[in-house]
Amino acid sequence: MIRNVMKTDILKSITLQKLVYKERWLDFIDYLIIYSIFGFIVVFCITEFKEDFMNRNDKLTSTVVFSLLTLSCLYVIFRKATEKNLIKVKTHLKIQNNKKILMEFANRRQLGIYYESENFLIFTEVINLYPRWDNSIIFIISGNFILFTILRDRPLMPTLGSHLFQKQDLKKLFISRSQN
Repeated sequence: MIRNVMKTDILKSITLQKLVYKERWLDFIDYLIIYSIFGFIVVFCITEFKEDFMNRNDKLTSTVVFSLLTLSCLYVIFRKATEKNLIKVKTHLKIQNNKKILMEFANRRQLGIYYESENFLIFTEVINLYPRWDNSIIFIISGNFILFTILRDRPLMPTLGSHLFQKQDLKKLFISRSQN
């Protein structure tokens, strides 16, 4: 894990619903690079979109391509800006039961345990196609809810969709466990 998330301020994170930890200077450089590159692409697409094209096919193609590229870049910028926001999953179980379920969940999905404390867990998910693009799934377990986020370790690009799938999987898991 590249980031310094083991020193997370758990109480402040719960209050703000955002992962609060001391960031390194490389994190700020990463933000600057991501915002600059994808911001430049957005500006380029908007300026090129205004160009006059001689034929309709070129105009249609540029409209579709530049629109999709602009939306994709804006989504990457949005995800980078909100990657530390914690997603809340409600449960009706005690902290110990929630932790036990999360540990079983990690074993089933073959996640590595990077850090474990009473109410704070960090799991690593190795992506086989790109071994350097590991994801860290960070859980904060509280009363009757769990907060989590997924951070990509290297390169420091945001996760684009896995947080949505993870939320659905956890909701299903805790609903099925609370009914038992």
